[in-house]
Amino acid sequence: MRKVINISVSERLYKEVEEAVRQNKYETKSELFRDLLRAWKEGRFGAPVGKFRADTLLKNAQKHAAKGGPSDLSQKHDHYLYGE
Repeated sequence: MRKVINISVSERLYKEVEEAVRQNKYETKSELFRDLLRAWKEGRFGAPVGKFRADTLLKNAQKHAAKGGPSDLSQKHDHYLYGE
């Protein structure tokens, strides 16, 4: 027995899905999403990307700005902005 899952996508993604079906890459939109889910389940996407945290970015920028700002920002910008 099949179950239905509804999703919302942006207009741009919707057009890309429609185009993939139109070009006969998939028979239906459902088949495209089933293929994506199979790929996800099999781990074919690689490591997940971390979420962007604006609050963390702002906190790190303020912390370093209070100290007069970093002198080596061009070499260590990720460290100062993201705490990495």
